[in-house]
Parts: sequence; C-alpha cells; structure tokens
Amino acid sequence: MKILVYGAGVLGSYLAYEFSKVGHDVYILARRKRYDALKNEGLIIEHHIQKQITVTNVNVVNSFDKMDEYDAVFVVMQRIQIDDVLPILAKNEKCKLYVLVGNNGEAEKTYSKFINMSHGEKTLLFGFQGSGGRRENNRVISVHKGKVDFAIGNIIKDTEYKKIIDKIFDGTKIKLWYCDNIDSWLKYHLAVIMPIAYAVHWAKGDMKKISKSKDILYLTLQAMQEGIEVLINLGYPPEPKSILKILKWPNWVWYLPFKIVTGTKIGSLAAGDHAMAAINEMNLLFLEFLEIKRKSNIKTPSLDKLESYLIKNS
Repeated sequence: MKILVYGAGVLGSYLAYEFSKVGHDVYILARRKRYDALKNEGLIIEHHIQKQITVTNVNVVNSFDKMDEYDAVFVVMQRIQIDDVLPILAKNEKCKLYVLVGNNGEAEKTYSKFINMSHGEKTLLFGFQGSGGRRENNRVISVHKGKVDFAIGNIIKDTEYKKIIDKIFDGTKIKLWYCDNIDSWLKYHLAVIMPIAYAVHWAKGDMKKISKSKDILYLTLQAMQEGIEVLINLGYPPEPKSILKILKWPNWVWYLPFKIVTGTKIGSLAAGDHAMAAINEMNLLFLEFLEIKRKSNIKTPSLDKLESYLIKNS
C-alpha cells in the first residue's frame, strides 16, 4: 500500500520504519535540514532498549498537494501544529483516509473542523502511539519495548475503517487498540501525562530531581487521580478501562515504579525530553484540559499546584 507519514519526528520516523519493514510503499514528509538528511543518509533509528541501529531507505517528499494520492495519510505532529495542517489535508482531492497521531484534548472539535472544510468524502481517525524518544542530529533515538501499543478510533463510531487499518499494520511490531470512544481515550491520556509534564517543568527537565523528591512524586500521582475524577464527573467513559486502577490502587503502590522510571534515561527519553522541548504544545494541552476542568465540580488542589510549574509561552 502507498502510505504517507506526514512528519519526520520521533514517532513518525518509527512508524515509517515499521511500515517499510512489511513492504508498504512508504513516503515521509519532511522539510529543510530533516528533508536533506533523509534524502542523503536514509532513515536512521537508534533503538535504545534493543541496542540496535537501523538505516532504512524511504521515499522523501517536502509537500502534500491536492492531487497527491495515497491509500492512507498518517499525520504525526505536535498538537500545536495540527490546526495549521488541517486545511492542507482538507484540500486534497485523492486521499480518503487520514490518521492524526498524537495528543488532542479536543478531538471532536478537530474532527468537525476537518470534515466541514474538506473536499469530498474523507475518513478521519485519531491515534496515539506508545513509543517515545528524541532526535539527535540526523538520527532518531527511539524508546519502545516489544510491540508498540497504538490506540486508534474515530468520532462517528463507524467501524469500516478497521479493514484497511488491519491491512496496513499487519506484520508490524505495533499492537492496535481499537477504542470505542477515542475522544475519551485522548482526554484520559492527558489526565495522566500532563501532571508528569508539569513535574518535568518543576524540575527544569532534570528527571532525577523528580525521582529524588518524595513530595513531587506523590503530588504528581494525586494530580493524576484528580484529573481522572474530573473526567468521570463530566460523564466521559473511562478509556481504557484499566485507567481506573490509578484510582483503585493507593498511591504507595505506584510510588516505587514511578520513582524508578523517572530516575532512568528511559524516563527522560519517554517523557522528560518532549515535555521540555515542546513547550508550545504543553501550553496548548494545558489550556485544553483546563477548559475541561472548569466544567467539573471536582476540586483539584494537587493538579492546580502542579500546573503552576508549567513554563509558559513567552
């Protein structure tokens, strides 16, 4: 199948790598220095846990025009960039299937905006890829263990898209999780990861500082619980159901594994680096969840305190 990965960062690069391995005709969209590096050196990924470096030759493009034709387009970009990309996607007259991969606290609004501006009938899905890492010069350091989880779903509850998605991911080391309510899934995900991002900002990116602070570790865990309670109060069905374990199990159960992860390089690669590098995205996601929080009757003292540590846009 002919697939475009729109975005050549950490997640997009890994996705292009997996699709290429199973024989898809993969194109990756990049610009400026990243475009030149991919053209000249190939897609270089250092798989951190596996202690392996791979170099993959992929087709590289620097634009997406209205007559370009692909079987599917995976848009893997920061949340702050999505609203600017939507009009470009909407103008295309050939592609029918799009997947927005990444954080989004307003998936339903994004969906409506895209459909209303689109030319022709299109399917828009939302996904989240459970890997992390960072870019260093012309290579990507990717953190992933075993099969990478990939949550995916749509807003309108149509399941026809599953046939082509199954075909695209068949044979890859990516495990699909079809969500009945992807909007809820993305909101609950924010409830968990935003307190971690705030803690990273409290530590100015020093994950070991978080690991050494009992107070900040417990504050972060309590803030996660408060965010989940906000969403339950507003009637959002828990997605995935297992997220309720954060409420059911006491904080001391989570404390030690949280302390260990934040004290390792994996903690930095999986969360710390992105939280500090993507300040604009963190600010937008903060505003999106703040709007959700304001609609609830739940008091969130721990979450409120952590939010104050977020480094704001200048």
